[in-house]
Amino acid sequence: MFQSIRLPLTDDSKEISHIYSAVNYDQISMAHYEYYGTKP
Repeated sequence: MFQSIRLPLTDDSKEISHIYSAVNYDQISMAHYEYYGTKP
């Protein structure tokens, strides 16, 4: 687990067009990168 917050954004007030995310990088481990398929 790690702390994060996500904010959905819209261009037209009907459909989500972007999602802004902020995370506490001090809490992210290699297991998180492997789970999400990303690299540090």
